[in-house]
Amino acid sequence: MKNHEFRIMVILSHIGFSSLLLCGMAYNYGGITLIPGLILGIIAGVMYFFHLYYQIERLTNSPKKTAPADLRWGWMARFSLLIIILIFLGRHLDGGYSAFVVGFFTTPTILFLNASFLIGQQILEAKKNHKKTGGHKPWGMVERKSGGISW
Repeated sequence: MKNHEFRIMVILSHIGFSSLLLCGMAYNYGGITLIPGLILGIIAGVMYFFHLYYQIERLTNSPKKTAPADLRWGWMARFSLLIIILIFLGRHLDGGYSAFVVGFFTTPTILFLNASFLIGQQILEAKKNHKKTGGHKPWGMVERKSGGISW
């Protein structure tokens, strides 16, 4: 399994754990009617951000001429998904909007926390490597044997 696939699995497990935690809290505090909105919000958030991830992957490999059309299509698809879900909530769930919003925004919160943790790990690893190698020279600079630095 590649490193980015492992990170995606970790993020999905964090999202699953937080959804169980949110639904458990809603059930425990008597908000059982909020659980469908929470679950729908979490599913919509995951679908939204995976679609965004897929779009970014496609744009990095596509020619520059098709990029604006791909961006417009992706934005419209994500926006349409949210509108359809909100219409469904209005027709079938009473008071599910707030639960949907909470569920939807747990996904970017978890993604932000995972990204912060990953960046923190990379910074610590870079510092460790910096100490191990004794530092590095800026780009283009070479140390002369006479002790001076030249370009």
